[in-house]
Amino acid sequence: MQERPQAGTQRRGAPVGGVWAGLLVLLAAAAVFDLSTPPQYTAGPFLAAAPAIAVGTLPFRQTCVLVAATAAIAGALTLQDRDEFHGHGVVDLIGVLVVCVTCLVLARLRSRDARQLASLHTLAELLQDCVVRTPPARAGNLACAGRYRAARSEARIGGDAYAVEDTVFGVRVVVADVRGKGLGAIEAVSVLLGAFREAAHYVGDFAHVVHRTELSLDREGLRRGGIDAAEGFTTAVFAEIPHGAAELRILNRGHPGPVLVGPDGSVRVLEPGTYELPLTLPRRLLGRTVPPQDDAALDQHSFPVGATLLLFTDGVTEARDAAGTFLDPAAALAGRRFADPDSAADALLSAVAQWTGDTLDDDVAIVAVTHRPPGDA
Repeated sequence: MQERPQAGTQRRGAPVGGVWAGLLVLLAAAAVFDLSTPPQYTAGPFLAAAPAIAVGTLPFRQTCVLVAATAAIAGALTLQDRDEFHGHGVVDLIGVLVVCVTCLVLARLRSRDARQLASLHTLAELLQDCVVRTPPARAGNLACAGRYRAARSEARIGGDAYAVEDTVFGVRVVVADVRGKGLGAIEAVSVLLGAFREAAHYVGDFAHVVHRTELSLDREGLRRGGIDAAEGFTTAVFAEIPHGAAELRILNRGHPGPVLVGPDGSVRVLEPGTYELPLTLPRRLLGRTVPPQDDAALDQHSFPVGATLLLFTDGVTEARDAAGTFLDPAAALAGRRFADPDSAADALLSAVAQWTGDTLDDDVAIVAVTHRPPGDA
């Protein structure tokens, strides 16, 4: 199961209700002021303020209702004071009506732009979903889940990516973070995941799978005349879990270390034995791609039945609270037991949301893999 909730999406019910209450109080206060003061005093500025506030805070139809109410109140107040009907009262009424019409036009334009933006978001989601596929729910004795959460609704196209491939060599996983956003990031993500998926199924040595993935990114960079600085390298962590084995292998290329949650609730960060440069950075710095390691040199860890492996992007490790303190994912998961990968991924995603107050500064991608008992459905 793959979920992509958006951070930063407004919960509109309570805020809109509060705006409505405030605007109604403003209109009522304006009417009381106009009725209880001499004719030389006018409530026109207060009445004009209501639609001006509504155009930036309320949906189009609700803005129309508020504008109509404002115009009706302004007209009623002008008619009520018949002695001033041909004086400044008419001028005030015209001024309020001009503001109302202007606000209607602006509200209409705002509504159109919102619809266009929503369409772009939908297209962006479809594009990203085509590239970053939903992980398989089961792969042998392993259960898998993926989560993606965008920092802002406007930033739907990000560089976070993951893939889980069930191959004859075992389950192979990558979680990566391409530096940058937009179509350039999606293009790099597409190349990375396409190369990984192809190599994962046909290359036995896992280190060579990573090497071929990096070569594909290098070729793409050369084809484009050099990927720009914002998208010039990619951090990634690769994991391989052989079928029927209680172990896993990790190759980390400048990425946050995965977290392994044991069946007893113990938590361990799988830091690399040797820190490697991010993908494509060796070519940029050294002018060449580093040869692949031998599989025997990869970091190996036990992966007992009941344990859950969580791989994630730096949107997790760089999540900050109000005091600017970074989230420690291991501490957030300590003492927890997870029966399935969905609950583990949701727990980590919830920890990030609580830590940041649900205001993410970076996208978050999570892959969780749980080692299930043999024959467990």
